[in-house]
Amino acid sequence: MRTRLPVPSHAMNEMTSGRAGSDGGFRESGLRPEDLAWGVPAPPRSYWPARIAVLVAMALYLLLPDRLIPGPRIVVPALEAVVLVAITVLVPHRTTVAAPARRVLAILIIGLVTLANIINLALLLNELLKGHVQDGRELVISSVATWLTNAIAFGLWYWELDRGGPYERHQPSHREPDFSFPRWPHREQAGPTGH
Repeated sequence: MRTRLPVPSHAMNEMTSGRAGSDGGFRESGLRPEDLAWGVPAPPRSYWPARIAVLVAMALYLLLPDRLIPGPRIVVPALEAVVLVAITVLVPHRTTVAAPARRVLAILIIGLVTLANIINLALLLNELLKGHVQDGRELVISSVATWLTNAIAFGLWYWELDRGGPYERHQPSHREPDFSFPRWPHREQAGPTGH
């Protein structure tokens, strides 16, 4: 079982005062890179930023022209709103509390946002390829709304799935990150116990 390593007060003072070096005070913290990547549980977070991201995705959907929305305009935002209200009312607001129902509902709502965006993109591409777009402003707004929704959906999927999800990241035995970046040390480089 690993524990969070304390950050020395002089390193914390440098980080908060803006005097830290180019590494943000990492060298002075006493932490090892492998501890950052795998051994330190995530700090507590609120679910509100994710909920706000879903609201933004809903608003972007409503900005799209009718040609890019299959069926009635209100159906997808209404479904997303119902799931969002259920998540907000029925489950905890902090990531430190286990709530299996929240995970199911979160995956459902992220799936809805993703599916709606894929359909919108397919309809947008169809309009472009067939030459039906007459208004450049409409094209730009639709493209930007689709792109932003895609970025929101990726962020939500990553946040919900990486290392088992927001709750699992708080556990001392959380799994390794699902995505690895070149500057991160890899567990096999860190040794059999991660140190």
